[in-house]
Amino acid sequence: SHDLLHTHYFARPRPPPITLKTPASASLDLGEDSSNSICVIFGTQSGTAAQAAKEIKVELQQFIGRSKMCPEPTVNLVAADALPPNSLLKAATGSLASIFVVSTFGEGEFPDMAKKLWSFLQDCDEGALGEESFRYAVFGLGSSMYAAGDQFNRAARRLDAKLEEMGAERMIDVGLGDDQSTELYRGELDRWMDSLLPKLFEGKGSPKGASLLDPPEPLFRLSVAPGKHRSDFLPLPQNYHFVKLESTKSVVSPGYARPAALFTFDLSNTGLGYEVGDHLALLPRNPDAVVERVLSLYAPEINGDCLLSVETIDHLGDCPFPAALTARELLTQYLDLCGRPSRSFLKQLFLFANTREARDKLRFLFERDNPNASQDDFDLYTDSHSVADVLCEFGEDCLPPFEYLLSMIPVICPRLYSIASSPLYRENKLDLLVVLNEWKDSKKKNRVGLATQFLFGAHPGSKVAVQIRTGIL
Repeated sequence: SHDLLHTHYFARPRPPPITLKTPASASLDLGEDSSNSICVIFGTQSGTAAQAAKEIKVELQQFIGRSKMCPEPTVNLVAADALPPNSLLKAATGSLASIFVVSTFGEGEFPDMAKKLWSFLQDCDEGALGEESFRYAVFGLGSSMYAAGDQFNRAARRLDAKLEEMGAERMIDVGLGDDQSTELYRGELDRWMDSLLPKLFEGKGSPKGASLLDPPEPLFRLSVAPGKHRSDFLPLPQNYHFVKLESTKSVVSPGYARPAALFTFDLSNTGLGYEVGDHLALLPRNPDAVVERVLSLYAPEINGDCLLSVETIDHLGDCPFPAALTARELLTQYLDLCGRPSRSFLKQLFLFANTREARDKLRFLFERDNPNASQDDFDLYTDSHSVADVLCEFGEDCLPPFEYLLSMIPVICPRLYSIASSPLYRENKLDLLVVLNEWKDSKKKNRVGLATQFLFGAHPGSKVAVQIRTGIL
């Protein structure tokens, strides 16, 4: 049996999981009572906004499940490009609320996933919604590094203003997530959700009625798939290309304090091309040692070579995982085990705690209003612990079922590097000049950035998942 793979539910029925591959005629089914449904609509470029949307859904599920609402509102996670814009708007109109999560990309632009929706909205007249009920809130993801020129969260602010112009009812002010803050977008998201929940569920239940006893249902379902992959088989991440690392050449003297190297990739037979000024988006992989530490927590029920089938509960949501992959590949290429743990992750881990000591320690870390804790306590802990470190520390006291990891842990996001070569000089070759990112954490432990650790540890001939991103030159 695979008891660690699943948590079994009997309290309320759930529709069967549906894979992301939907037919062209796909529609958003809000159930018999669309006025009691919430749409979480997201537009993402690198996956971060999709992760924020998932965290919002989990928070809503947790609140709804424990707030004694009858009937319970349903929450639908929808990618902004999953439906034609007019169909998406029509489906969301009349629902309990629509929550938009959108990143700002490039020079203050909408991410590719949301461009068609934004173009459609731009063509809508003032007051276009008429007497239709359309309650909404917008949360943006951006970087305050680009505050000059009105670029910070520009996409979210424009979307918020346009929906109001069309006659929609804004529940709360637009949230402005900032990846330059200590907790990235999550600090602002927590405060924004605290303001949103009373407005969203006004008259449907008390926020103080919410409990932290039971975990919400996972966003993905795992099952053991028949057959097995070859040990050297790597499923290609969605929208990426595999390229071969041809060579690595150090560009500094031996013993230099900051290692730096020139990495050359072979683009032959990949269909990829680039121009001067473009960027390479590189998807790193977790170190083998970290992956094996996490796998050991689930042994012997789950082993690294176990072939798993992944299904998403929200068939119009974005599924970043292949339909089938090994448990080891899931942990290596997709889940950000080396990332900094968030309050959301610690809060979800708390739901599986089976000892008072574990519950008290996790509460101390994730609760903002705990009089015995401070922001400094949280910052110091998360600065010196990765997601994998936390799982291992609490492995005996609150280990979540394996499938919950897909909901709790963000996916690995690509790292963008300026390309250091010209296709006019060497066709089908691409160079990156990279400095190893090393630092000491708050406990004086040596740390290395995930992407540069991956690059400097890769051997010639290794396959690397990449995208070419157009530059602005």
